[in-house]
Amino acid sequence: AYSGPSAEMFNYAGQSKRFKSDLAGIYRTLWRNSIPQDMVTPRMDWSRYKAVYLPNFAVLDKVAIKRIRAVLQECPQTHIIADGHFGTFAGKGHWSFHPPEGLDDLVSVRIADSEWITARDIREGRNVLITEYGEFAVASECGYSILAPRGDTRPIATLNGEVVAVESMGRRLTWWGLSLSGAFGGVGPEKLILPLFASHRVGSPFSIAGARLVAFRRTSKQGGSLIFLFNLEPH
Repeated sequence: AYSGPSAEMFNYAGQSKRFKSDLAGIYRTLWRNSIPQDMVTPRMDWSRYKAVYLPNFAVLDKVAIKRIRAVLQECPQTHIIADGHFGTFAGKGHWSFHPPEGLDDLVSVRIADSEWITARDIREGRNVLITEYGEFAVASECGYSILAPRGDTRPIATLNGEVVAVESMGRRLTWWGLSLSGAFGGVGPEKLILPLFASHRVGSPFSIAGARLVAFRRTSKQGGSLIFLFNLEPH
C-alpha cells in the first residue's frame, strides 16, 4: 500500500528517496517470485486481499485510520503487515503520543525506545535479527523501534535482545519496528519475506523450474486466463 501523507512527511525530512526505496523493496521481492500483487491506497477497497503490506505508513490520517480499522474489525480474511514508522506521527504531522496513531485501542503495544544500527554494529555482529523464520544479519545502517507488547500482542522478532516485531489481534496485524527492505540494502530478503507472506496464505500460483522467470496471470474478459512471462536472464 502507498501512503501519500507519509511520502510527504519523508519528503519534508529529505528522505524521499528512502521512502520510495522501502516501498519498492518488498514489491520487488514478491514480483521476482511471481507472487500476485497490486498497489493500493487507503481510499481503495482492501477486503479482497489476503494481506496488505504497509511500508512506512508513518502518518495515519483519517482516511488511513478508517480503512485499517475497517479491515481489522470487519474483514477477518485480510491481514495487515506494517513495517518501519507505523503510525508514529499524527495526522497533523507532529509525533504521536499513542502510536500507532488512531489504532492504539485495537493494538496493545507501545514504542519503548528508538535505536539505530550503525556500520560499527554491523562490523561487530550486533545486527542479527532473530525471527520465527530464521536469523538474518541486518546489512544496512537503519533505525528501528523497540516495541513493548501488552495484552494479546505477542513478540515475533528480536534485535540485540529487544523486541522489534509483534503480532496482535490473532495475527490480524503484524508490526515490524524496522523496514524489512531498508534494513537489507533496499530489497526484502526472500528467506524472510516469502515465509512471512506464506503464513498468511499468500504465494505464487506457478511452479517454475530452470532459469528464473517472472509469471503473472490475469483473468480474461472472455472467462479464461492470460499468462505473462518475463525473462530476467541475459539470454
